[in-house]
Amino acid sequence: MDVIGPVESKASNGHRFILVAIDYFRKWVEAVTFKSVTKKAEIDFVHANIICKFRILKMIITDNAANLNSHLMPEMVQGSRQWHEKLPFALLGYCTTVRTATGATPYLLVYGTEAVIPEEVEIPSLRVIVEAEIDDDEWAADRNLDGTSLDSPTRYSPSPSNPWRYLSLDPLITWAAVNLLFLDSPVGVGYSYSNTSSDHQNNGDVRTGQFNYGDNRVLLIPDCGPGHYIPQLSQAIVRYNRGLTKPAINLKGFMVGNALTDNYHDHLGLFQFVWSVGMISDQTYKLANALCDYESFSKPSEQCNKILDQGKEEIGNIDIYSIFTPACTDKFSILNQLLGKHNRVGYLRRSYDPCTKQHSEIYFNLPEVQEALHVHKRNSSFKWVTCSEEVSNGWKYSPKTVLDVYRELIESGLRIWVFSGDTDSVIPVTSTRYSIDALKLPTIAPWRAWYDDGQVGRWTQEYKGLTFVTVRGAGHEVALHRPKQALTLVKSFLAGTSMPSLEQISDS
Repeated sequence: MDVIGPVESKASNGHRFILVAIDYFRKWVEAVTFKSVTKKAEIDFVHANIICKFRILKMIITDNAANLNSHLMPEMVQGSRQWHEKLPFALLGYCTTVRTATGATPYLLVYGTEAVIPEEVEIPSLRVIVEAEIDDDEWAADRNLDGTSLDSPTRYSPSPSNPWRYLSLDPLITWAAVNLLFLDSPVGVGYSYSNTSSDHQNNGDVRTGQFNYGDNRVLLIPDCGPGHYIPQLSQAIVRYNRGLTKPAINLKGFMVGNALTDNYHDHLGLFQFVWSVGMISDQTYKLANALCDYESFSKPSEQCNKILDQGKEEIGNIDIYSIFTPACTDKFSILNQLLGKHNRVGYLRRSYDPCTKQHSEIYFNLPEVQEALHVHKRNSSFKWVTCSEEVSNGWKYSPKTVLDVYRELIESGLRIWVFSGDTDSVIPVTSTRYSIDALKLPTIAPWRAWYDDGQVGRWTQEYKGLTFVTVRGAGHEVALHRPKQALTLVKSFLAGTSMPSLEQISDS
C-alpha cells in the first residue's frame, strides 16, 4: 500500500493525494483520492476497499515506493483539475490490461473472467478481435451488417419481413465445409409431425433408419449422439446396395459423437467418469455398477432408477452435457441481455452460452420464424423443444448394443469416425473408449495429440476400419462448445485424412 502525491495540479474538489493498494500476486488495484491522508483515512480505505471486498489480509506491505506512479498518472492529470474523476477509468484500464508478471489481466485473476463492455460485443475492440481471430474483412462487414445503428430497436427484433434479425453468420460453423440437408428425425423431433397421431408414440431404431437420399455421395454426420440410428441407417443402406450394379445410395461413411453404443460399456464408462471427477460418492458408484451396468439406458429397472436418482441428487444443478461450464441461471440470462445476446454474442471469446437451449426454444417458437420456415401449423398448443419427451416416452425399440452393426459396417469398408467431447457426462469419453475397445480392432496409428492452430485439440487413435477422436473442452454437442475444433474435425473426416499433427501445423 502506498500514497501518491501531493499531485501538483490540485483537483477541483481539493484532493491532492491518492491512496493505493495493490494485490501482490494478482496485481489488482484499489485507489481513492484524498485532501490529506490521515490515519482515519487509511483505516477507512482498508476497511471499505479491501476487507469488505475481499477479506482480512494476512499482511499489508508499505514501502512508499512509486509503484503506480507511471506515465499514466501525469497524462491523466495534465491540463485538468478534474483528474480525481478520471481515476476510476485509469484503474479500469490497468485492471483489464495483461500484466507482464502474471501473463493475465488482474480482472481475470480476481473474477475468473474478462471484463467486456456491451459495445465490444456489437463493435469488437482490438482485444476482442484478437481473441476471436476476426479478420479485417469480417470486421468491416460486421460494422455494416444491415445499416442500422447500435441504438436501433429493430436491430434486436425479428419481423415478418426479416425473421433472421436474431441471427448472424458464424465463420467457424462446422457445416461450412459441406452441403447440408437438415432432417428432423424421428417423427415428433423439431418441427416434424405425422397426420397419424399414433406414429408419435411408436418410434424406434428401425423406423428412424428408413430414408432415401437419392444418388448423391452421402456422408452421415449428426450434430451429436445418434449412436444407434446412424449406424443402423448405414447398415440398412449397405444391405440394400448389395448386389446392385449402381448403389441406390452412394454411402461413403459416417461419424458419430458422444454416442450411445453399448449399454454395458456405456454404463461402465459413465459411472467411472462421474466418480473420477468427484460428482458422485463412493457408495453410489459401487451401487450404480452393481444395479445398472447390465440395464437398458432408455428403460432401466426400478432399482437402477432409484440409484440414478440418488446420483442426480449428489451431482446437483450442473449442466451434465458440459460439466465444467456454468448452468443456465437467471444471473446468466441477465448477463447475456447486457451483452446483446441476440446479436454477435459469438465474438465474445467464442464462449459457450449456457442458456442456448432456452434462447433456441424462444426463437423457434416465434410465429414469424415458423412462418419463414414454412412450418406446418399442427395446432395452437404445439411447441418446438430441443429434446422431446413425447419422442422419448414413445420409443418402442432400442437394442442393448450396436457393436455388431459396427463390425458389419467396418467389414464393408465405410469410413467410420467416432468422436467424443471430454466434458460430457451423459455419454462420456470413458464410455466410448470402453465400447471401441470391445470391438478388438487392430491399431493402425497409435494414440497421439492432434493440433489446431498450434494448440492441442485433444487426442486421436486410428484403428483398422475406425478412427477415434477426442475434443478438448467440448461437451456432448462438440460443435456447440468447440466450433473451431469441430470444423477441423469435420474437414479431416471429409478429406479422409488424419487429424492434424504439430508438424502439419508448423509446415503450413
